[in-house]
Amino acid sequence: MTPAISHYIGDQMLGLGTAANCAAIIAGGSAGLLIKKGVPEDLERRVRDGLGVAVILIGVSGALQGVLQTAGGQAGLNRVNLLALTLSIIIGTAIGWLLKLEKRFDAFGGMLSDRFARGSSKFSEGFVTAAVIYCVGAMAILGAMDDGLGKPETLLVKAVLDGVMSVVLASSLGAGVIFSAIPVGVYQGLIMLTAVFLRPFASAELLAQMSLAGSAVIMCIGFNLLELSGKKISVATMLPATFTPILFEIMYHFTGFRIS
Repeated sequence: MTPAISHYIGDQMLGLGTAANCAAIIAGGSAGLLIKKGVPEDLERRVRDGLGVAVILIGVSGALQGVLQTAGGQAGLNRVNLLALTLSIIIGTAIGWLLKLEKRFDAFGGMLSDRFARGSSKFSEGFVTAAVIYCVGAMAILGAMDDGLGKPETLLVKAVLDGVMSVVLASSLGAGVIFSAIPVGVYQGLIMLTAVFLRPFASAELLAQMSLAGSAVIMCIGFNLLELSGKKISVATMLPATFTPILFEIMYHFTGFRIS
């Protein structure tokens, strides 16, 4: 381990937050599968509706936090990052479409379904829904970065939240929720391992824009859960939108022009 990395990590256990997060998802999902056998269908439907509302509220609150800020010396709020959000969704979705992320997620979920869940029709839905909920947003990004610096506290809190949500999701969507711990571990693990090297480039604006785009994707999950649109929104295709602001940050460093 290099002196620079040792300086940031200190005596803390590297990756503790990510490990606890994945363990909570698996434990909560397993509990949800056991509970499912005794949950009436009507209650399951109502719980899922409530979860959809909760997810939308989480997404809206995160989006508003990223879009609005207090106006200096004035009452009220200013709108910021609207252009960055719009471009992130457009560019990120285009990238996701080119990479065929939805088909890849479904294929991976289908493979796990055939192997572990005997082709359950809800397996892929549970896998994709849970993976997106757990991977996007401020806590996943900032928590994984802090975890790489030896400070797992944020991800330990996220582990509790994800564990509780896994119980609800697994009772409604099945075993696919448990296997979402795989992309969560990979996603947060990669951020954790590269945090020391990315930290000098991760400005407050970049983190705010990434969290804002992630919150917008979370809102789409809520719409899908409540079946508010005629067809389901491909949230897997939209995932790259969370990382598109990195391109804006690179452009800023080379041109001095910041998209906000």
